[in-house]
Amino acid sequence: MLGAMTGVGTFLDSLQTSSFAAASPATLQSFPETSALTADEIDAFCDVMTYAVLSTTRPDGRPHAAPVGYLARGQRLWIASVAGATRLRNLSHRPAATLVVTDGQGDSHVALILEGTVSLHHEPQPILDTWLRDAWRERFGTDLNWARALIELDPTKVLSYGHGRVPARDRAVEHEGREGDG
Repeated sequence: MLGAMTGVGTFLDSLQTSSFAAASPATLQSFPETSALTADEIDAFCDVMTYAVLSTTRPDGRPHAAPVGYLARGQRLWIASVAGATRLRNLSHRPAATLVVTDGQGDSHVALILEGTVSLHHEPQPILDTWLRDAWRERFGTDLNWARALIELDPTKVLSYGHGRVPARDRAVEHEGREGDG
């Protein structure tokens, strides 16, 4: 649902500025600052793209990646998980993750990469009951009755690509309204 994550873009854009300042020449070649998403574009992209890929590291060092639903509150991104998921075991060992939100092909692709530290909430009921259950239902249209743990991602590095390729929020709202028309 559009508007559910409005506001995270300003925070992520400020982290992106710091990330560019610390980036290597190779990173700057792959992610030129002139192609970076603006705060408004980050908001619009995250509003529309409800799923991403979460990457964690197994205890033996091998990578693990899985699609996840996510949503933002304040300066954190939240991901629900079933009990016993590989991602939870990995994050218990090494509490860091990368979330990649991407869409499109060729000249129309857009990417948002968030790296950060993670806090695990193995007793999710207080957070679910306070706000997350309702926010999840609004964003995804489903109940979050399966969540047995929550992953709270605190972004520390942000890179993006696709400036000018994300529809403005008013055009995205118009598009969303037309989808339901016969």
